[in-house]
Order: sequence, then C-alpha cells, then structure tokens
Amino acid sequence: MTEISRDVSFCAHAILHPSEMLVVSDARKDPRFAENPMVMADPYIRFYAGIPLVTSTGFALGTLCVFDRTPRTLTDEQHHTLQALSRQVMAQLELRRHVAELRQRDAERAQYERQLEAYHHQLEAANIQLQAQSLTDPLTGLGNRRAFEMRMEEEVHRADRQHTPLSLVMVDIDHFKRFNDTFGHPAGDEALHAVAQKLKTAARLSDFSCRYGGEEFAVMLPNTNAGNARILAERLRKAVEIGHWTHHS
Repeated sequence: MTEISRDVSFCAHAILHPSEMLVVSDARKDPRFAENPMVMADPYIRFYAGIPLVTSTGFALGTLCVFDRTPRTLTDEQHHTLQALSRQVMAQLELRRHVAELRQRDAERAQYERQLEAYHHQLEAANIQLQAQSLTDPLTGLGNRRAFEMRMEEEVHRADRQHTPLSLVMVDIDHFKRFNDTFGHPAGDEALHAVAQKLKTAARLSDFSCRYGGEEFAVMLPNTNAGNARILAERLRKAVEIGHWTHHS
C-alpha cells in the first residue's frame, strides 16, 4: 500500500492539531476508527502514533507515524524519540526546500543574466547602428560632414605620428543649381547619388569619401603625397565624366 484516501486516514485526524501527537492505543476501542476499513481489514491497524510535520510557517505537511497490529502504548522515551525523528524529518525537508529554492534562484539569475547579456548586445548593436546613421549621409550613403571632421582629425594625428603624407581631394559639381532648376530636385538627388557611387568605386579601399555639403564631396587620401593625389583626383574626375547620365545640363 502506497497511498490511501484521506477520509479513512489516521493522519487526517493527526494534522488537525499540529502541536500535538495523536496516539491511538487500540483503534477498535476508539469510535473515530473502530469501523475504519484499515482497522477491520488488512492491514488490521490497532495501534497508531503520529506527530504532525509542521513547517516553520506553521503549515502541516503531513505526519510521521508508526502503527502496529496489536494494541500498545508509547513509553516516554519512545514519545521523545518520535518527536526527535519528526524534527529531523522537518529539518531535512526544509533543507531540501531551501536547496531547491536556491537552485531555482540560481536558474532565474542565470536566465536573467542571459537576458541582460542579450539586451546589452541588442543595445550595443542599436548604438552602433545609431552612430553609423549619425555619421552617414542618407541620400548618398557616404559619410556626412560630421564623419568627415572626425576622420580628418584621426588622419591628421596618424600622419603626424607616423610622419606620412595626407592629401585631400575636394569635388564640386558644376552648375548644379541650374541642373536642379531644369530637371527638378528628384533628378538632382539622383545625380548626387550617382556621383557619390562613382567616387566611392574609383577611390581606393584606404581612401575615405564623404559628402561635404550640398553638391560638394571630399575624398581623404591617407599616406598619399601631392603627386599621387593629382593622379587619383584625375581618376575620380574621369569616373564621373565617363559615367552614364540620364539628364544632361
């Protein structure tokens, strides 16, 4: 037998008084249990002693009990021993519950730390994206004036430290206002984007192209002297010149 219904359980009576031990010396003589099926049939209980197992908050979990098929009484020593055993059982149960709570807290903390780490990664990615957007010209996709100033400061310091040349090419679209007036601003935006892409394609990987403002562009040329800068500047100009243009001013 591993379980019984509470309506015939001796323990159901014992937990009604959590601070007391229930002792039934002879169940057949006790009106509460005389007709109990466990008294009248297998396992033929006659003696029962049960002490409630009570949590530190006063909740009765169940009982620690002993029973026999013959009537008997508990000696004082047996009474104290059963009480001591019940305290040990509760100490083990409380310890097990405490360990389970600690494990649950550890699991929750680990989950929280994982969520926090994921949030930090998302935040870092969002900050990187936001910073990139703040340094990018939305029309051309090149760096904007702020990006130009930051990169220029970096390159100047690098050139000073390493004693290397640094050149700058400025690009201006001629008669751009007249182009806008003739074909409209959407066509002007398209032209700006096209020029930006041609400059970016013609520049070297080490170069930095940006939209300086309006129809002006700048291309930074690290580790490049004046002579090589003229050659690269001509290459940039030629890339724009030979490009396919939808509108002609």
